[in-house]
Amino acid sequence: LSRRYRRPIGRLDQVPDPELDTLARRGFTALWLIGVWERSPASRNIKRRMGNPEAEASAYALAEYRVAAAMGGDAALADLADRAWRRGIRLASAGA
Repeated sequence: LSRRYRRPIGRLDQVPDPELDTLARRGFTALWLIGVWERSPASRNIKRRMGNPEAEASAYALAEYRVAAAMGGDAALADLADRAWRRGIRLASAGA
């Protein structure tokens, strides 16, 4: 999306409305979000010790069920959920 819109799009509240419109037009009624929670630094450290120096933590190794700051936190998730809901799209995520 960042490339398409020629601006940084890294947070949930930065997902452009036209993308949500496209999903709705294509018949999507739900989105399953993966990787939005704070990840465990231990996961990253283990991967790096195993020989992948650029590895990031697994989206499945969570520090806690709190929306990651890098994704914009709870407010960004609420913003995306509201905009998606207005288009008939629900958000789902483990722990949510």
